[in-house]
This record gives sequence, C-alpha cells and structure tokens, in this order.
Amino acid sequence: MMTGINKNRRIAIACQGGGSHTAFTAGVLKTFLKQKEFSIVALSGTSDGAICALLAWYGLLMRERDLGVELLDSFWKDNSASSMGEILLNDWMVWVAGLRSTAVMPEISPYLYPSWAQDEVKRMLEKHVEF
Repeated sequence: MMTGINKNRRIAIACQGGGSHTAFTAGVLKTFLKQKEFSIVALSGTSDGAICALLAWYGLLMRERDLGVELLDSFWKDNSASSMGEILLNDWMVWVAGLRSTAVMPEISPYLYPSWAQDEVKRMLEKHVEF
C-alpha cells in the first residue's frame, strides 16, 4: 500500500451552456458530486453552464456536495415553464425555431434578454446562492 497518495481523482470541469447542453451539464455535474472518489478542484462555464458551475461550486464551498445536487435540481425546476402562459410561450418559441429549417428567419441573439428577464434570473440565483 502506498502512503501519502490521494486516492481521489482531481478533476476540473468546464460546463457548456445552451439549451439541451445545459441539461446534460447539470446531470453530469450531479453525477460527479454524488461520486465521492472525484475531487472537483475547479469549475468554469459559459452561459447557462456558468450557472451550473456556480450552483455546484457553492455546494462544494459549503462543504456539502449534496447541496450542489439539490441546488442544480431546484434552480432548473424553478427555471422551467410551469404556468400555462410559460408553457404556451415556450411551445411557440420551439415552433418558431423549427421554422428555421424551412424558411428564412431573422437571427435573434439569445443574449438579448429584456431587463425583466435579467431581473428574474438574478432573483432566482439569489434565492439559491448567498452571494
């Protein structure tokens, strides 16, 4: 038996954002947080992947890996379409996005959020993480 060697594997994770990529990222992060043989030493991310990284890292900073899992679940549940209006708007946006394969559509940046949407994301983050 070798002494002085950390049996945990040290990993650094870069989290990709963007729709279904973010859902995959959150699932992978939850898996790594649940598996104690990994020592997560760094997290980074872009777009919604940065939110996943923040939530997981906050759990690690609090020395509660399970908290990171809970935060990922609760934040993305809060962010999902749940009211009839949100569901209809979401379905309409998916339908419009699908038109791009059959018709010329103007390019709309996903980063052009109205101020009320930015405020909502900020409120959700502050609900889950003590800054």
